[in-house]
Amino acid sequence: MSAPAIERAVDALDVEKFWERGYAILPGVYTPEEIEAFRQAAYASRGYGGDLLANPKLRSVITDGRMAAVARKLLGTDELFYSGDSSFTINGTQKGWHKDNADRVDPDAPDWADRYTQLRFGVYCQDHSEHTGGLNLRVGSHDLRNTTEGENLYVKTKPGDLAVWS
Repeated sequence: MSAPAIERAVDALDVEKFWERGYAILPGVYTPEEIEAFRQAAYASRGYGGDLLANPKLRSVITDGRMAAVARKLLGTDELFYSGDSSFTINGTQKGWHKDNADRVDPDAPDWADRYTQLRFGVYCQDHSEHTGGLNLRVGSHDLRNTTEGENLYVKTKPGDLAVWS
C-alpha cells in the first residue's frame, strides 16, 4: 500500500466541494504495480460471482484501508458500513442514468430527507483521460430528485486514481 499517496490524497480532499458536486477524484492513490496486479486479478477472476470481498484475488481492493480512509473523512465518522455491493468490470456497457439510492422515483421518500451518505468508489486500471469507457456523472445530481438535471461530466480518470461519488 502506498501510505504516503493515500495520506496526501485524503489530506487534499475537499469535503465541502465533494458534498457540493457529489464526487471527487483522488489522483495516484494506487501505484502502477498495484494497478497491474488488479488488472491481472480481474482477468483471472472473469466469471467469478459475488462481490470483491468474497474474491481472494481482489478483496484487498476493499480491505486495504484506502477507501475507508476516504469515507471516514467525507462522512466525518469512524462508524462505517460496507454493504457488500462491489464488482469489477471488463469492457462494460453503458447503464444509462440512474440513482443508486433505494427511493429513486419518490421525491418525498426518506432518502431525500437528508444528505445521502452512501458512497460509491471506483479504482481505474486504464486511462480515461483520453479514452472513453469510464464514469459519467451529473454534477450535483446526488441532491436532485431526477436523472435529467446536473451538468453531464465524463470523469477523466487515469490508472491509479480513486473516484468516489454519492
